[in-house]
Amino acid sequence: MAARGGAAGEGGAITGWVDPFLLDKECEDCVCALCFGVMMVPSSGCPGGHCFCLVCYRLLLPKGFCPAGAATRSQTEKLVRIRAMEGMIQALRCRCENAAGEEGIEAAGALQKDCRWRGCVGQLAAHLQGECGWAPVPCPNQGCAELLLRKDLLNHDAICGERKVPCRHCKVLVACRAWSLAEHEDICFI
Repeated sequence: MAARGGAAGEGGAITGWVDPFLLDKECEDCVCALCFGVMMVPSSGCPGGHCFCLVCYRLLLPKGFCPAGAATRSQTEKLVRIRAMEGMIQALRCRCENAAGEEGIEAAGALQKDCRWRGCVGQLAAHLQGECGWAPVPCPNQGCAELLLRKDLLNHDAICGERKVPCRHCKVLVACRAWSLAEHEDICFI
């Protein structure tokens, strides 16, 4: 799992979790020691200067002690966002989480992945939420439980039994499953 969430935080920064293995180059200083993801909003409240994700600082730090310096009292109420580091992280080059795996074989039952997008970490969430054809998405038709690739939505909609079609008599939208539409049209009175 590579990029979760992707919601914008303070100042428009991405606050979702990003797998450091997506980065083109290893960057140990960019990885949070608590969640092991790329620090999207690097922050510090530690007098020793230790840096973690803003979310980790707020939610995961036990009782105000810095896990990197056990004797160091962290001041979580005085967190400082490290904007210079944030800018450097946002500019790092990465690949999409839906790129083909290194071994080229996907797990049984998993959706095939082959996205060739490459860009900056700061662009990843927008790519995943809008343009990535290899992103898994649920069928938008109510009642259909299919999970498919965004690029396959139109083809699936053409055959989805849950898509709505108008009754030829009253024009009410009904699920197009043969029995559902036929049942409606049998009892439909204009």
